[in-house]
Order: sequence, then C-alpha cells, then structure tokens
Amino acid sequence: MVLFCGMLFAAGFTYEVNSTGITFTSGSYTGALVIPSTMNGKKVTCIGDSAFSECDSLTSVTIPDSVTSIGDGAFDDNPSLTFTVSKGSYAARYAKENRLNYQYPIDWL
Repeated sequence: MVLFCGMLFAAGFTYEVNSTGITFTSGSYTGALVIPSTMNGKKVTCIGDSAFSECDSLTSVTIPDSVTSIGDGAFDDNPSLTFTVSKGSYAARYAKENRLNYQYPIDWL
C-alpha cells in the first residue's frame, strides 16, 4: 500500500479498522510522513501505542484533524521529529502536552 497526499511512502505500516475508523498500529518510516485523514473511505482516528516508536529516521509527521487519539509512546525515541498539526487539534494539544516539536501548516501563517 502507498500513502498519498502529494508524497509517496513505501509500505511498512499495519492498521486496524474499528467502529470509529482506522487506527495506525505500527510502522517503519524514514523522512517525512503524511498521515491521511481517510483510507478506503474510513476516517483515520487513532495512532496506536508505540505505533512509530523507535523510527529514529522519521523527521516529520503531518497529523490530520481526524486523529482524536494518540496512544502511549506512539512516537517515543524519535529525537529529531517535528509534527505538523492544525491549531486547536487533538494532535496540537498532544504535542504541547508532551513537549514535542511542532509547527502549523503554512496556510496558518
């Protein structure tokens, strides 16, 4: 499977479909990752526990507003990671509360 949003990423993640949408459960990435807001017609709502932990070559993650839950340790051991999040989103609060590097999309500037 290939993710979209203007960038291509190699396969390397697993996900679960549940009653509220899709949960990313694990992945292996390098560089920039754009998490889509939908996959196969379902909203991406969660990033599971330790989903992207130890992806130490992951440099940035764009998280859509559809994500309303991020599990424990989802991005642990990613020292140079920066999140791109919308103001007021769950992901923005998560980044602030966990003292993680974050920025707003260019259209917010």
